[in-house]
This record gives sequence, structure tokens and C-alpha cells, in this order.
Amino acid sequence: MKTNKNLIAVLTLVLALAAAPAFAQGLGVGLGGQSKVGAGVGAGVGAAAGAATGVGAQAGGAKVGVGARTDVDARTSNGDVGSNASVAARIESNPQLASRVQAMLPSGESMTTASAGFKNQGQFLAALHASQNLNIPYDQLKAKMTGSDAMSLGAAIRASKPGMSDHEAKDEAKKAEVAAKATASAKATASAK
Repeated sequence: MKTNKNLIAVLTLVLALAAAPAFAQGLGVGLGGQSKVGAGVGAGVGAAAGAATGVGAQAGGAKVGVGARTDVDARTSNGDVGSNASVAARIESNPQLASRVQAMLPSGESMTTASAGFKNQGQFLAALHASQNLNIPYDQLKAKMTGSDAMSLGAAIRASKPGMSDHEAKDEAKKAEVAAKATASAKATASAK
């Protein structure tokens, strides 16, 4: 009979703790013997954010738990974490880099549209360089490198230039990646071409 009273007391306390925000800060309460009650909250911020709360109780052989979890995950329309707008925004925040990249874009295409779908700034800039170096239409190269069947730059070059060997395509991809790094890290005094 005493165990039932302890169980009822613990369950009442669990419900009270679940409703009391003061206990969400990690405070715990022990109720004699083997009865324990605790609560906690966790949260994170970044590409994904989450929070979890939980309350549990044990009295004798009976266990009771209450919990909740909420996750928020920012994704682009194609499912990638992050946003292509951040690639364009980062480039546009550097006027010298923006000027150089704008000169490489297809006529009439915005930075945001041109960078859509790329995982990062380096991949985007390498595609622009490869397009110019090899006379591959940028939209064709971009289509091969982004989306659900995305290819590496080397594979996209090889697919766009069937007469090119795998080795040649990889070498061209490396050249474009080196040029992309140089473009991104050029000093402000080395103005656009």
C-alpha cells in the first residue's frame, strides 16, 4: 500500500515538474529510497537547432517518463543544408571579388541565380573557370554539377567533352579549382581584370 502511495506521489510530482519551467534548468529532486525525479533542457543553434525536455520517475519497480523533443533544420529547396544565397552574399560582400565574378557570369544572370545549387563558393567559382577555360556553356556544366544526380567537376567536364580522357578532365578540374582559389583570395589591390 505504501508503494502505491509513493507511486502516486511520484507521478504527481512528475506532472508538476513537467509543467514547472523552473525545473527545466536541470534541477532534480529525489524522493527517498529508489524514487527519483529529474528534468533537463538542451538547445543548439547553427545549421540545425533543437531542444529536448524530459521528466522521468521510478518508484519501486514502476517507471514513468514524460518527454518532448523539437528539432528545426534549415534546408534549401533541393534539400541541402545551408543556402546558395550565402554563397552569393559572401561574394557580394567583397566588392573586388564580386566584380571579378560578375565579369565571368553568363550575360544577364544574377550572382544568386548562377550560384544556386552549388555546395560552396569554391565549387561555384571552379565551375565558372572551367566553363570559360573549356568553352563549355555554364548552364550545361552547372546542370551536371547540381541537383539530385550531381557530378564532380571532373565528371561534369568529361560528360560535356566526350573526346576528353578521364585524366585530362581531372587535370582541367584541378586547374579550375586552383584558379577559383586564386580568384577568391586575390587582394583588393589586384583589381578585376
